[in-house]
Parts: sequence; C-alpha cells; structure tokens
Amino acid sequence: MLVRIKQMRLIFLIFFCVFISSLQAQDEPEKFVLIGNMPVHKGCAKIKSKLEKQKCTEEKLTEYEKKNTVYPSGAETAKYNGYVDVEFVIGEDGSIIKDMTKVLAGFSGEDSDLFNQEAIRVVNSLPTLIPAFTDDQFHRVKFTRSVYFNRK
Repeated sequence: MLVRIKQMRLIFLIFFCVFISSLQAQDEPEKFVLIGNMPVHKGCAKIKSKLEKQKCTEEKLTEYEKKNTVYPSGAETAKYNGYVDVEFVIGEDGSIIKDMTKVLAGFSGEDSDLFNQEAIRVVNSLPTLIPAFTDDQFHRVKFTRSVYFNRK
C-alpha cells in the first residue's frame, strides 16, 4: 500500500511538472540551472575553497567599483549618498552582457538619472570573469550589485 502511494505521488509530481512547463511561453529564453561553480574573478582562480573564491571575487569587484565609480559631475547640487542597485548578466564567456543591465532601485528626484547611468556604466565595465559552469558547460548568471555613491 505504501509503495502504491509513493508511486501515485511520483506520477502526480511528474504530471504537475509537465503541466507547469507547458504553461510557460514558448519564447521565454530564461532557463534555471543549479550552478556548480559561480563566476570567479581571475585573481581568485587559484583559491581552492568555493566560499573563499566567492569572498575574494566580491572583494575584487567591490574594489574595482570603488576605484571606477565617479560621482556625476552634473549633480553637484544633489548631494546624494547611498546605493543604486543594478541587475546584470554575466555571459557564458564571463563578460557582462551590456544590453541586459538595468537599475532595480536607485535615487529619485533631481539628477537621479545621472547616478543610474553611472552605476550602469561601472557595472558594464567590470572585468571579464571566469564564467559560471556546471559539468564543463558554461552558463549565464544573473547578479545584482549595489553601486555606492558618496558625496565627500
């Protein structure tokens, strides 16, 4: 009896998955895959631990952003301090796919577009990374980063 219930659950689960997948649009390009190895900064490649590689990559990208983010020159009166959250995709070759970069949350008000444009510029100029991969197959990966602006 217990085996029969397990078989019925499995059949239901398979049917449900097929039904849900049939509801998705045919032209939807987004596919989700469990990634075994996330993108890594080239300067962190020799680190053995995945967690330490990710920490190193985060530090390198943050350092890059700090060095390359410029407070917009047209926004002297704005005096904004804070973050602009940017969503972007790292491609199968490890580079940023520039036309997929967008601001999720930023400043509002006068000169806010200048900050959003600068955040997108900085993210799009991030160095090429070692791409994400699973079982020797490279994958696109979507990320979100917060670009910090500080009026000194």
